[in-house]
Amino acid sequence: APSKTGVATLVPGSAWAGSVAPMTRRSEFVEHVVETMRLFGPVEAKAMFGGWGLYHQGAFFALVAGDLVALFGRSGAAR
Repeated sequence: APSKTGVATLVPGSAWAGSVAPMTRRSEFVEHVVETMRLFGPVEAKAMFGGWGLYHQGAFFALVAGDLVALFGRSGAAR
């Protein structure tokens, strides 16, 4: 349910509740992404938001959901 801030929250019995299935096992795609990213250094995958969060040395840098990879970074970090 949307809150006053516009952020959705999960409320038991709401349309959102149960719509995101927990990921207990990494798919072949997640394994492929993790192995590819490991060419740049150690990568750890943790279940997150119904997908997988990717971390490098404890820093979150990507989210894998289905067959989509979203990369995150700091503005101005690459110079």
